[in-house]
Amino acid sequence: MKSATFCDQWLAGRGDHDRYCAEAAVRMLRAMRETVRRLVRASLLNGHEHVGEVAGAELGVLVRGVEDRGTYVAMWITGSVPDNFVAVALDLVPGCDRDGWYPEFAMPDRSLRSGEQVYSNLMDPKTAARLLEGSS
Repeated sequence: MKSATFCDQWLAGRGDHDRYCAEAAVRMLRAMRETVRRLVRASLLNGHEHVGEVAGAELGVLVRGVEDRGTYVAMWITGSVPDNFVAVALDLVPGCDRDGWYPEFAMPDRSLRSGEQVYSNLMDPKTAARLLEGSS
């Protein structure tokens, strides 16, 4: 038996799909921002690597004061990541020059692991101080 019921108007369309993708991107950006900030602050407090996960990728951050040179920041990323994930994650590290990131061949205290990407930069000391105070 055939039905004359028509329900296409209730199915998701292109606009619905676009909105879902945009909302998912905003959720991921918020999670990245919170995770990167938390990892940077934690590492600033004790000088050790701190690790978090965003969108199935693992992020690690190491922040250390370097005598007479400023505050060294290294961020590593492993896992399958969406387009522009690395650039966005690096851009979210507070107090670092967007164009100052340099790819590394090792972390300060260890070799790279398989599939690990590492980048380093120097952090503005005033930003580091504000992060330690809990503001900014």
